[in-house]
Amino acid sequence: MPYQYKREPLTPDEANRLASACETHQERLIVWTLLDTGLRVSELAGLTREHIDWQNHRLMIYGKGGIYGTKSKRRIIPLTDRIRPLIDGHFAINWLQVFRRSDDTLLGSDSRQPHQTRVVR
Repeated sequence: MPYQYKREPLTPDEANRLASACETHQERLIVWTLLDTGLRVSELAGLTREHIDWQNHRLMIYGKGGIYGTKSKRRIIPLTDRIRPLIDGHFAINWLQVFRRSDDTLLGSDSRQPHQTRVVR
């Protein structure tokens, strides 16, 4: 049987080091949202304002399941005290772009700026 790498969750120290290496508010939002919610990257990329239930402090994620490829299966994920202010801050910083963007996703994408990869040690 071939060797299979077993992924271990990050320790709190590793998570803090990863977040400390973030250079922008958006990077911190991405890192903590992925770590605190367990969202898949594609789910985070497709997140819109309509997925956020502010009154109940939760995200509603639609994915896998449903007939003919419809994304009707719903997961409800609580918003932690750590990511709630990050999302608030993101809306405060980007309020005009959030409401004008044609793709309407929370993080959006700017195809003119390539994503950069950095190594955190």
